[in-house]
Amino acid sequence: MKLKIFKPLLLLWTIHVVYACQDTLNNQADYRHEHEISIIPQVANIDMGEGSFKIDKNTTILVLNDTTTAAYFLKDHIDRVSNFTIPIIRISNEGFDKKQNFIFIDNTRKFIYDEGYELKIDSNAIYLSGMNNRAVLHGVQSMRQLFIDEFTMGNKKDVWFLPQLKITDFPMFPHRGLLLDCSRHFFTKDVIIKYIEVLSFYKMNVLHWHLTEDQGWRLEIDAYPKLTEVGAWRTGDNETDRYGGFYTKEDVRELVAFANSRGVTIIPEIELPGHSQAAIAAYPQLSCTGEQVSVATDWGVFKEIYCAGNDSVFIFLETVLDEVMALFPSKYIHIGGDEVPKFRWEHCLKCQKRMKDHGLKDEQALQSYFIARIEQYLNANSRQLIGWDEILEGGLSNNATVQSWRGMDGGMAAASAEHHAIMSPTSHAYFDYSLQSIDLEKVYEFDPIPNGLDKDKYKFIIGGECNMWTEHVSTENDLDNKVFPRLLAMSEVLWSYPKDRDFEAFYQRVQQHYPFLAAFGIAYGAAAIPISTRVEIKNKTAFMIADTRDQSLTIKYRWLSNADTTFETYQFPLQITKYDTLIFQAFKHKKEFGKPVVKAVSHHKAIGEVIKYKSIYNEWYKGGGRTGLVDGNMGSHDFKDGCWQGFWGSDFEATIDLGEVTEITHLETHFFQYNNSWIFMPTEIVFEGSLEGDDFYEIGKMDSKTDPKARGKHIENYIHKVNKIKMRYIKLKAKNIGKVPGWHEAAGSDAWLFIDEIIVK
Repeated sequence: MKLKIFKPLLLLWTIHVVYACQDTLNNQADYRHEHEISIIPQVANIDMGEGSFKIDKNTTILVLNDTTTAAYFLKDHIDRVSNFTIPIIRISNEGFDKKQNFIFIDNTRKFIYDEGYELKIDSNAIYLSGMNNRAVLHGVQSMRQLFIDEFTMGNKKDVWFLPQLKITDFPMFPHRGLLLDCSRHFFTKDVIIKYIEVLSFYKMNVLHWHLTEDQGWRLEIDAYPKLTEVGAWRTGDNETDRYGGFYTKEDVRELVAFANSRGVTIIPEIELPGHSQAAIAAYPQLSCTGEQVSVATDWGVFKEIYCAGNDSVFIFLETVLDEVMALFPSKYIHIGGDEVPKFRWEHCLKCQKRMKDHGLKDEQALQSYFIARIEQYLNANSRQLIGWDEILEGGLSNNATVQSWRGMDGGMAAASAEHHAIMSPTSHAYFDYSLQSIDLEKVYEFDPIPNGLDKDKYKFIIGGECNMWTEHVSTENDLDNKVFPRLLAMSEVLWSYPKDRDFEAFYQRVQQHYPFLAAFGIAYGAAAIPISTRVEIKNKTAFMIADTRDQSLTIKYRWLSNADTTFETYQFPLQITKYDTLIFQAFKHKKEFGKPVVKAVSHHKAIGEVIKYKSIYNEWYKGGGRTGLVDGNMGSHDFKDGCWQGFWGSDFEATIDLGEVTEITHLETHFFQYNNSWIFMPTEIVFEGSLEGDDFYEIGKMDSKTDPKARGKHIENYIHKVNKIKMRYIKLKAKNIGKVPGWHEAAGSDAWLFIDEIIVK
């Protein structure tokens, strides 16, 4: 096997385990105290000693029988940065010559936890033990992180020192992964190698590899060559351009072997029955219509899906899965199962016959039949199925594992039914989202255990993943910028699961890891946006507050309506007194730093008043909480900006108490649409009013002007002007479009309602 190893890794050892000896008189290097150790993810227990261990030409690595993977990994890095090479000697477990200056690696020690290890460094030896190769690899990665500051790229030395200590460590969750979408945008084999290296470095053990989509089929399949001849390519930005690529079987074999050498399992995702337009473009007979379609060039959800009534579709998928299973030895195969429009099935005679023959009451039950049939095939081949939480709809198949992305409910439902669940909710784990929505601290707050789950069901939450979808990530630099440093927070959450989390301490450890990321060739991004904003309400007056974690920055602002475009230095909370836009800009060394933060605000008569909800907002889209719709802080075209309140699958109804009878001339609210994320305008909204709070009468009714099929992000302002009416209570109703027949080709699916402010003037 030949692999192109990423060049900065050849010298990486110089920045991870070693420290040059400065004190030649007593041959002992300075060592770090416990609070200075910057290992990520945080270890379970560490006890610091008083001295150090010397690595030089006399050092030997001793291994028990087949404990070679970690040993050669360790030897390779030490050799590359030293003026000597370290021999590896195989010994039996009957005992060995306890001479000084050796590194003993033992993968036969029994631990309670499968991936647990113990690392003991004293003045004469290093003892690294675990119950398997993956466990001792984790120990090597901790050794690599002991010294971060002291490094000299390319400067080989005659002697290195490590501090005396004892680490006992183990993971809290067995599944710790990164989803990497290579279907929307294709990334080379070298990028995959780089990511496997970094995943291993931070003790993440799963690469969830998304290989098929509407926009591209990336895996070579011998039985169906058109999958890559046709399905791997789409029209580029210019209609004459072709964009795409795929991985050969030899590519995959090399990557799987390399991942195994780093303690990482690659789990392939082969999407079905939806997100399959690229496959249908290659083989139109797989669809319900048999019509020729092209590989999708846009993002979102498409009606072209595998025909559930055609047995040849299952023959195709089983043949594909045979080749997939031959390439990937992973226990799990991910089949997607998400965002499946039922439009074609509803109008397909073969699908309707399948439903009748099997007594399936609706198309959701047909989807469950489809997935259960695939699961049976995987189980017959000693594999297990993972699917997104939509596979719960219509009934969960017998042995399926659920990956919960639409919040925590899917994972909770699966675990409550004693199915394994992997947690990757959009609220904390979607790294394609901006830092304004999910920054480093937000990821670090993530708790994979759903609130309200019975304690005896905790064991069914097997871990989590950070998801890197690539619709809008076309380059390696963009990818790195999105994933890092946020992946470091997810690694600590899933390995250490710190219940009493000290983000500031974690943040300081992250600062020590930027040299590591740079050495891996990672073009990492920021940990948070330079300026954060929030609104506080005092005495029914709203104030905009701006802040930054970086004390070297100066915050300046200006009002968009002002003719003067000069920024003023921000010093105090800004009172919101008008309908306007605030622009904040960070400055560093008197130069603009980062992008400006633009906040639309409005002063009105309902600021800070009491709101009573009929159905409460979703916990992941609180949009400012109980006062979020009357705080004067309006949402942007980023529905994850913290201003929008989300309601999943339900109508919206809320009542504002103005405190006293008030003269009203203007009522206004805003809703959001982005059908790629199943967010749609309401079918209608109604304003009602009341003097006493019991009998309400209609003030105004409006319908949406935005087509549910319209692509892109849309904000619709609903404004109703009245002629000086008086009322104390205002009620707003909005009808969710979700299950209204015919609203979309994916009829029958739930939808989101997103609202950001109710303005009363």
